[in-house]
Amino acid sequence: MLVLEIVKARAKESQALEEIAFSTVEPVEPVGPTGDEPQIECLQQCLGTLSSENRELILQYYQGEKGEKIRNRRQLTTRLGVPLNTLRMRALRLRERLQGCVEQCVSETGV
Repeated sequence: MLVLEIVKARAKESQALEEIAFSTVEPVEPVGPTGDEPQIECLQQCLGTLSSENRELILQYYQGEKGEKIRNRRQLTTRLGVPLNTLRMRALRLRERLQGCVEQCVSETGV
């Protein structure tokens, strides 16, 4: 749930990361250390470890609010050719993986 809250709170950063997801660049580097929010920096690093396909999937899965989010998820199921439950399970696995990565990163930075 930590990752979900962070992603929602940082919609602008998510949009920037989404643009990166469409390119074939190396892992995402933090935009700039804020010092106040190591979780965001860790999230950016952990997103950078995902494949571009998985990064795009998780960012689009949580993009938007209410009705827009539902439309985005329907578009994802159509584009990926998978049922909604399969999409949910993929997002759950990615979210759990990201949460573990963020928690480990934060604990290593000592915050």
